[in-house]
Amino acid sequence: MHFVHLIKSENINIYKKLREFYEKEDFSTYRTPLEANVELELIRELAESNPRVKPAYDELQKKDGESRNYLEILNSMDSKTIGFSSLSNKMESLLNSIIEIAESK
Repeated sequence: MHFVHLIKSENINIYKKLREFYEKEDFSTYRTPLEANVELELIRELAESNPRVKPAYDELQKKDGESRNYLEILNSMDSKTIGFSSLSNKMESLLNSIIEIAESK
């Protein structure tokens, strides 16, 4: 698996907060710009390395003239959306790994 995201110890609280969002499948709570940036970067990298996540990522990338943000799209997805379960599970697992690495630095 190839990840470009640089794990930073100073982002540990962001990683933990994002993990909590994914544990609860909470996509309606506001993310700060930094949280959103980290989250979108990780989603993009998961999609590039995991074909099961790609359909959900592609849905996030659709430009259909609506001004919906990525959280609104994630919030509208459910277990019937192809790739959503994989995205949610992989993201939670990835965040657990990132937190473990960040805490060991």
